[in-house]
Formats: sequence, C-alpha cells, structure tokens
Amino acid sequence: MVKDEKATIPLDIYNISGKSINKFTGSFEQSDDVISFNVGVFGNSFSQKKQQATITVKVPDSTQCGEAFTLNAETVTDFNNQQVPTQDEYSIPFVICTPKLTHIPKVENSALIDATSTEGGLGGNKIGVKSYLLTLSDTAVLNNDFSVSLHIKHKRMSDLKVTLTPPIGDREITLLAYENIQQDEFNQQLMSRFNQEVNRLKGESLEGTWTLKVTDRAVGESGELVSWGIANISGYTKPETTKDNSNRSGGGSLGWLSLLVLVVIKLRETLIKNR
Repeated sequence: MVKDEKATIPLDIYNISGKSINKFTGSFEQSDDVISFNVGVFGNSFSQKKQQATITVKVPDSTQCGEAFTLNAETVTDFNNQQVPTQDEYSIPFVICTPKLTHIPKVENSALIDATSTEGGLGGNKIGVKSYLLTLSDTAVLNNDFSVSLHIKHKRMSDLKVTLTPPIGDREITLLAYENIQQDEFNQQLMSRFNQEVNRLKGESLEGTWTLKVTDRAVGESGELVSWGIANISGYTKPETTKDNSNRSGGGSLGWLSLLVLVVIKLRETLIKNR
C-alpha cells in the first residue's frame, strides 16, 4: 500500500485550436487540496503551440500498486479577442507503480513505410503498410491483468493506424486509429484492465505468432517502430518514495505509469461546443 507520497508530474499542453491564446489556466481537485497551473501566451505556430507546466499530486492513501486513481481538472481558455473565456472539464486516470511483464518487448528499431502519392496525384494516396511478427512459446493464456507494449516514433501520429492480430483466427484489434496525438513519440503499456479493446484478447493463448500491422495514410512524414510486445503482468515495481510528514509542498518523484503520458487539451473540441 502507498501512503503520504507525492510526485511531480510534467504536463505538456498543446494548442490545437487554430487561434492564439492569451492565457490558459487550470486546476486539479484532490480531496481538500486544489492544484493549479497557469500557462501564459501561446500562439498557433509550430514552435509556439506547446507549453509546459508541472503539478505535484498526492497518492490517495487507499490506492495500491496496479490500481488507478483519477484527477479531475477544470480549465479556462482566454483568447483575448472579445470572446467569453471557454471552460471545460477533464478526468485523467493514473496507475500507481510500473508493471512487471512476463515477456520483455521485442526491439525492432525498424523504419515504417510512409504513404506515397498516386501517379498524377489522382485517386488519393497509396497507403504504406508494414507488418511485424512476434513468436512466443509460452502456453499461458492472457489472464485478468495483461498488457500490450507499444513504442512508436512519428512526427505526425495522426497518420497511423496500428492493429494487433493473435496467432489463432483472423480477429484484429485496434491499438491506435489515426489519433490526434500531438507528441512525436508514443511509448505506453496498454493495460487490459483500462483498455477495452486490448481486453478483448483476454483468454487468448500467448503461444504462436502475433502480428502487429502499422498503416500510414498520409504522405510526407516517416517514423519508426522502436519496440512492441504482449505479456501477462506478474506484479508491479514500487518506485522510491518520500514520506510526507511535514506538509511541505515538495515531495519525492515517483516513477508512475500514467495512462495519459501527456495531457492534451483539446481546445478545438471546446470551441465547437461553445459556438
């Protein structure tokens, strides 16, 4: 059980509204504590659309390794163009500790295939597709707690669709589907207990050859599959912690596994809802 522990969490905040922002503020509510952050001006050019902030949070006393807890956030966006500032709410889940996997991810370091333009520019693009194979001899079945590891680098993640097919049958599950992810790297454990699509594989045998397929639908950006894998979770590694016995605002840095590595503020959706 974890108790009285704090961690400093970095927030990467992206402006995808198409407009310059004069001020962006937010707060997380955690029991009787309010954790605030404030971001100044950020524009809409490539170099200006990302800002960073940090928050220090406390793990709830009742939370154990492998369990999730949620932080609720409220944000206010001021465009300074005679519009009323827009408000929105978010729920962001976190998982305590890092999972121990029964199989380490397979390192690929393999270049992905970019989409190509059709001859004469007619009829759309020819998609780029590349498949990867992973053969396991483990006869265990995927239990109530397993994970798919996925580490991809790409300058435009919205170009990509990533699917996984088990050794038996032709069932294909989707891990990523042209997501509007602003960072150029996706490195996460997609855990079955928090991912409904991954959980569809529950009961499958690990034994045999798994197929990961990466599809690129847009021309102009290339990427790399760094590593991937699938495994049961045998336990969790608890990070070094600092006891909080003095009510100080600081705290130890915890190596949490977050279900949201980056907090992406979807300002475009906010604008549509507030028109």
